[in-house]
Amino acid sequence: MTDDEPTCFLFISKDSHEKHKPIVLKAFYSRFEKGRKAWIKLTAGTSNFARQVIGSVDAHNHALLKKALLQYIMAFPVALKCHVVYAADIAQDLKDLLEEDDLAIVLDSKDCPRCII
Repeated sequence: MTDDEPTCFLFISKDSHEKHKPIVLKAFYSRFEKGRKAWIKLTAGTSNFARQVIGSVDAHNHALLKKALLQYIMAFPVALKCHVVYAADIAQDLKDLLEEDDLAIVLDSKDCPRCII
C-alpha cells in the first residue's frame, strides 16, 4: 500500500461490549479503483473515436453513415454500463441513442455491448 492510497475500514460488532474489529477493505477499494480507471479510459477512448469520425467522415456524401457511427459510438458505453449494473433498463437508456430497428437488434442479442461493436 502506498501513502497516497486511502485505507478503508469497516467496524463490525456483535454486541456493544465487544471491541470493534477493523476489517481492511483494501481489496474492495482496489477493484473499485481499477474499475474507475477503466471507465475513464473507456469514456476518453469513446470521445476520441467520435472526434475522429466527426473529422474524417464527409458529412455531405456520407451523412447517414456518420450519424449511424456516432450513434453506435455513443451507445456503446451506455450498453456496457447497463450490462454491468444490476437491474439497469437498457431499453430506456438506449432509446434516444439508437434508431428503433437498431435498438430492437441490440435488445434481442445476448450480449448488448458486443452487439453494438
